[in-house]
Order: sequence, then structure tokens, then C-alpha cells
Amino acid sequence: MKPVTIIVADDHPIVRDMIKMQIKSKDQWQILGEAEDGVALLEMVREMVPDVVIVDLEMPRMRGDAAIRAINSLRLGVKTIVISGFFHEINLKRVFDAGASAAVTKTAATEELIHAVEQVIDGSTYLSPELAEILEQSKGKDPHTTLTDREKQILTLIAEGKSRKQISEMQLISPWTVDKHRSNIKAKLGFANVAEMVRYAISNGYISPTFDSEDTAS
Repeated sequence: MKPVTIIVADDHPIVRDMIKMQIKSKDQWQILGEAEDGVALLEMVREMVPDVVIVDLEMPRMRGDAAIRAINSLRLGVKTIVISGFFHEINLKRVFDAGASAAVTKTAATEELIHAVEQVIDGSTYLSPELAEILEQSKGKDPHTTLTDREKQILTLIAEGKSRKQISEMQLISPWTVDKHRSNIKAKLGFANVAEMVRYAISNGYISPTFDSEDTAS
């Protein structure tokens, strides 16, 4: 029987090691390589053409959903499983729109990731039960309502061009907490960069249209 070949992509070595330990429990599965960012992953896929890629949603240089879209554009038949510690209805929809075959939480049991790999190898899709529930609950729901009051305040300040340090001082929180809120906002609303946050803030009345999203750094 031909072994199932897999590439693991995550910017945290500990996560990659945990996934590799799970994969090695299957005799006919083989790890071809591991990548710490989306660009390196894409290069590996072109060179090695694995059967399956397990990819983190949030990675440096190229997000997981962008990497999935790029992999699918190669038309190599590679199946993609996206993992994340923070799934929300918007980023879930985003990864499946990009062409992901499955989505699994990082907190899932070993058996669930293995089941996801088995499903995509057989040509099926897979979604963790808790993620399926998130999507079901999100039907007809405005993603704006998922933001906390603090997140809405920080979204406004980011869209106005305030720096991390300025937001920290204005909100009386640490710069690390600013980063955490920013990551949560991006994950909840499916943003890839600050320009998208600015456009959203303008269209939803957070700030005046006089702010230029194209001049805002990502």
C-alpha cells in the first residue's frame, strides 16, 4: 500500500512536534517535511507534492487560508486540513472558501485529527462537531455583534491609524493586550490586514471615510 504523505505547517515547533507524534501513530503515514510559514509551505508542496497538508490558520508571511488557496491553484490534488486555536464563523467560512478539505481545533483529541486525515484521503470533507455548531449558530448572524465593547474601541483606534503604544496608553492596557485584541478582531471578522479593518470600520460607521485605507500599514 502506498504511504500517505503529509506536510505539517505551523510557526510553533511544539505544535508541529505534537502533530508529528499523532501522525506517526499510523504505520502507513509519512511526514515529508514541516514548514514554519506559508511561503515555505508552498515551496515544499511544489517540490514534494504530498497527499495532505496540515496547516495552521495564522502563520507568518502567508496566512493559512492564503496558502490553501495557492496550493489549490497548483492543481496537484493536495488535500488541506486547517488547524487553529481560535476558530470563528468568519475565518471558518474563509478557509472553506479558499478550498480547505477539513478544519480541526488545536485542542481536538488525537483521534479527531487522524479521522480528519482519513476523511480527506477518501475524498470527503471534515469539520469538528464544535466547529459545525459554530457555523450553524452563525447563520443569519451579523459578525459585528461578536465583538466586545473593548474590541470595538480598539478597532476604531486601529482604523484611525493609532499605534500600538498609543492604543495601550489610551486604553490603559499593556501593548501585549493590544496585540491580543487585534488578533481577536482579525480572527472574528476574517481580516488579513489592517487595510481590511479600515474598510470595515468605514463601512460600519466607526470612522469617517476621510481615512484612507490604502495608506494604512498591514
